Amino acid sequence: MKVREFFEKLRQYPDWDVDLVIEDKENRKLIDIEDIVVDERNGNLIIYKKREAQK
Repeated sequence: MKVREFFEKLRQYPDWDVDLVIEDKENRKLIDIEDIVVDERNGNLIIYKKREAQK
């Protein structure tokens, strides 16, 4: 799911109070929006960081 689709999906739930801050806690930096993946499973939105390519 693209990030734009994710936010469109959130608009379907106007009663939700959602704060979204994406931070890499290990490296103490914000994660680039291009580096996240949003998946929908069983009606839940799951957000996770893309894994770095193995060298």
